[in-house]
Amino acid sequence: MGLNEHLVQAIAVGHDLGHAPFGHKGEQVLQGIASSVELEFCHELQSLRVVDRLDSPYKDHVGLNLTFAVRDGIACHYGEGFERELRPDREKEPESLATMGKKDRGVARPATLEGCVVRWSDKIAYLGRDLEDALELKLISLGDVPEVVQDRLGLTNGAIIGSLISDLLKNSNEDCLSVSEEVHESLNALYKFNMERIYKSKQATSSFSQVSLAMTAMYEYIRLVIVSAQEKGDVESLLDAKGIRGTWTMAVLREFLEKDVRDWRTQKSEQLAIDYVAGMTDSFFVSAFTELFFPKGV
Repeated sequence: MGLNEHLVQAIAVGHDLGHAPFGHKGEQVLQGIASSVELEFCHELQSLRVVDRLDSPYKDHVGLNLTFAVRDGIACHYGEGFERELRPDREKEPESLATMGKKDRGVARPATLEGCVVRWSDKIAYLGRDLEDALELKLISLGDVPEVVQDRLGLTNGAIIGSLISDLLKNSNEDCLSVSEEVHESLNALYKFNMERIYKSKQATSSFSQVSLAMTAMYEYIRLVIVSAQEKGDVESLLDAKGIRGTWTMAVLREFLEKDVRDWRTQKSEQLAIDYVAGMTDSFFVSAFTELFFPKGV
């Protein structure tokens, strides 16, 4: 389509940096925690916060100092729902990102067509992959998949990606990404099917209560550690006092506070705890939880 591939790649690399562990269930848990302390959380804006505030490898400025186009694409990559047409909001000003909130999720359009490409790619990427995984794990069978999906999109991730990209290229232009009515109908049918038969299945939701309990406990533990550090104004003394110097989790937290969040002493402990938990991968969370909450034999 003759677009800026470097811009597309930069947005794509950064789009999920703020995603919580354990997928959308983890995000829901952090949303609940955030709202209880009068904060907001959604992974799109958290990803923007990561590149603007929480990843600061340079001495002369906070954050990564990215362009508006990259930052906007990250904040507006919303992957839920399937609009038939997606046009960039070319009237958008850079200042608008500072006032974006959870209310703008899915409503605010990217400022560039490159941002629209990433938003569509996010949608395309997971539907077919999740369907293929569910078939392999025998959560569903081939006969369960709606005919309109099988006929127009296919049954494998590769076929679905190919069908969607081909249709997008046929129906898009220099100022709009669009799919045909037939493909749009099929997309919505596939999303509805995945939601009902995969994402809400017993197999997929069986650990949700554990995720909620574990993430809430982790958040509160990290918050109290940060409060203690803020009161003393020193991470080192805190580690000595708590006797947890040797833990990997605390070492990473110390590096996060000292090297990335330069004003951590004056920021809300609730926000910093959310930031830290949101930055965990699934595997890091499980390791950290084991390290902090499981007793060790002597």
